[in-house]
Amino acid sequence: MVNKANTVLREHNDLAGCERLVHEALAIDPDCDVAIITLAQLSLQQSKIEQAVTMFGRAREIARTEEELVQAVRPSMPLPSSPCPSLDMLTQDLHLGPTCTDHL
Repeated sequence: MVNKANTVLREHNDLAGCERLVHEALAIDPDCDVAIITLAQLSLQQSKIEQAVTMFGRAREIARTEEELVQAVRPSMPLPSSPCPSLDMLTQDLHLGPTCTDHL
């Protein structure tokens, strides 16, 4: 379902439809790491910073390896241009070193 959501976004530029499908995936499996990370990314893209922080925090909670943790908290899209204390707080909360923080 998350792949379908990404296709809806990519091919139709339907952000709301994509987000709806991701929420449906999370209703089926609340621990779906791909859905959680996707929702975090979508939230960032829409400047829904608090929701993004919550979802990245959730991704951190369910990460099984350090590599998954880094993937979970590395945005794949540009961050909002305004200063973002919530993302700084998330970075500090994750205890990421400077090299990982550079990705945020």
